Amino acid sequence: MEYLPQTLGWIAAAFVVSSFQFHKLTAMIGMQIVGYGFLCIHFLMINALTGAAMSAIGIVRLLVAIWISSRPDVRQVYLLFLPIIWGACWLTFTSWVDFLPAAGYTLGTLAVYQREMLKTRLLFLAAHPFWLAYNLLVGSQGGIAMELANILSSSTAIIRHNRRRPDSDDVS
Repeated sequence: MEYLPQTLGWIAAAFVVSSFQFHKLTAMIGMQIVGYGFLCIHFLMINALTGAAMSAIGIVRLLVAIWISSRPDVRQVYLLFLPIIWGACWLTFTSWVDFLPAAGYTLGTLAVYQREMLKTRLLFLAAHPFWLAYNLLVGSQGGIAMELANILSSSTAIIRHNRRRPDSDDVS
């Protein structure tokens, strides 16, 4: 095992997981963009091309999220990512394993499209096991840690959300 690719995966995980500690949307997204950049290089170095493609698409989706945050009336733009995700999966396809990140990213894209925070969180929670399985199968240590942290974070957010009034933090 080479240390550089795994180190980059751990750095990516650190950026993505720490992004949730920021309250300002642009800071959070900025940290995630840096993390996805490291993740993209990490996946390329371990020859996990679909993971690299999804990470690159993720960077673009995050940049779009900054634009959409000030224009919620154009949320439909997120749906344009669905054929891009599956096209990238088709282009990088080597085995059934490549369906996992595409399925996870599809659920994540549908999550950001939602207007109700609980639906967003549930879809993200459903997406993480696909990525966890992919990371296990391609040998991404940082990816495994990141997805375990994401599952814990999403689960905690859902539990906290259900303790409040259900419609208190819906996106308009």
